[in-house]
Amino acid sequence: VEGSTSQEIKLASRVVGRLKEVLVNDGDPVHKGQLIAVLENNDLDAQVEQARASVLHAQAALERLQNGARPEERAASRAAMNEAQAAADNALQNYQRSQKLFHEGGIISQSVLDQSERDSKMAQSRLESAQQNYKLVMAPPRREDVASAQAELSLTHAQLAQAQDNYDNTFVRSPVDGLVIKRYMNPGESISYESLYQPIVSVSDTTHLMIRTEIDETDIGKVRIGQRASIRCDAFRGQVFYGRVVRISGGLGTKKIQTDNPTEKVDMDVLESFVEVEPGSPLRVGLRVDVYIELARKDDVLVIPLRAVDYQ
Repeated sequence: VEGSTSQEIKLASRVVGRLKEVLVNDGDPVHKGQLIAVLENNDLDAQVEQARASVLHAQAALERLQNGARPEERAASRAAMNEAQAAADNALQNYQRSQKLFHEGGIISQSVLDQSERDSKMAQSRLESAQQNYKLVMAPPRREDVASAQAELSLTHAQLAQAQDNYDNTFVRSPVDGLVIKRYMNPGESISYESLYQPIVSVSDTTHLMIRTEIDETDIGKVRIGQRASIRCDAFRGQVFYGRVVRISGGLGTKKIQTDNPTEKVDMDVLESFVEVEPGSPLRVGLRVDVYIELARKDDVLVIPLRAVDYQ
């Protein structure tokens, strides 16, 4: 079986912008979660702070509505209503005296009587306004007002989550422990919508190195998940590495890996499978290797050279 190591992961930005930093170079070791690159993000940071302030404002508005008026506000409203009551009572008494003085002896003029009537009506209006304000201060919040305030708070939370996500996406991190294979971009380069998923760097997963293999259609019935495989390559001549079949494709496909064998058929269908290399191997992503899958194994069996066998 011919194969090639292919656990290369290309890391790209999920947002547009300009690269501020690229913190790794070719061949650098990286660990899972390590910061690889940073985009310019001052504006997105400001949006996060603005969204966080909106959440605090909406939370405070909801709490004010649920808690109602403060004791000081209730006391002030009650005092204003009592004061308006006293003023209305006094204005009504003045109006009644003015009526008596006007009708019994003509001591006051019509204009004075009219003015005292207007004063009484004005004081009564102020009393009614103070009473309505007191009722509002003392009344529990309406359900529709609370629901509206809760919806506004939920909206600000969603806006904060979106702003935070946009900001977090300006930090590109490695998803695996591995090595940097290639650095494609440098600080100052722009990422547009057209090049949004252009890789910044590519890394190899050194903890789970996989070999993609192609099995001839004549041999597909012999391969099973879990079978042991030996691996050889020209780069490490004389050395043998080991692994196991961990995944087999669900169907046949066209051949993609070509060897130097001039008699090789290139138009045959093959079954793609994956062999996971045992930890500690020096193999690198991109190497072409030969994979030998062990179809059966017998221990304590005499092994002799084929030339020593005499066929009768």
